[in-house]
Amino acid sequence: MHDVDTRPLAEIPPGETTVRYALLLKKAVRLTVRGETYWDMELQDAAGRMKAKMWNPSEAPPELQEGDVVKVMGVAENYRGQSQLRVQKLRAAVPEDEVPPESLYPSTPYDVERLYAVLLENIAGMQ
Repeated sequence: MHDVDTRPLAEIPPGETTVRYALLLKKAVRLTVRGETYWDMELQDAAGRMKAKMWNPSEAPPELQEGDVVKVMGVAENYRGQSQLRVQKLRAAVPEDEVPPESLYPSTPYDVERLYAVLLENIAGMQ
């Protein structure tokens, strides 16, 4: 298969295919103007969120739920000035994928232990 892309979702240039892990934040089943079913989704990585569409959802596992970690293959597009991903393949991540949580959730670049120590010092100074 393809190598897993580790760039932030927002940095995938339009027209480029990406294979990556993401958090499935939102999933809604919708109908096109022709009455065909598609999935309207929102994906997240550590750097942010991106809208995603899957025009052939019959090829995706129906048990996928919001909050699941997924492996997705899709093409980045620009639709009405907004970046989105046209999803071609989608599956739930499995333990063997060993997806690092820090790749899915925004986090601070600062030393968390040091921040906590400063917080405790400030609290102690209030007493």
